[in-house]
Amino acid sequence: ASGNKTHTGEAFGDLLFTMVNIARFLHAEPETLLAQTVDRFTHRFHHVEARLRQAKKEFDQSSLEEMDRYWDEAKILEANGKLAK
Repeated sequence: ASGNKTHTGEAFGDLLFTMVNIARFLHAEPETLLAQTVDRFTHRFHHVEARLRQAKKEFDQSSLEEMDRYWDEAKILEANGKLAK
């Protein structure tokens, strides 16, 4: 809120440190959880890219609403085990 980038960075670092400690308290491996999240993001993003290619569009030719629809579609396919990896 102050606009001080150093203070903001320190606060964000504190937040990350806290999240790692919570993961460890829950007996979860934070690095593994982060890697899994990155994988999910990557697969969903590739789906959005593929759907835009099918529509013969680039990102700058698409609305956020359209890309959100494709993102939500990827989440549904993922939940049903049908999202290509």
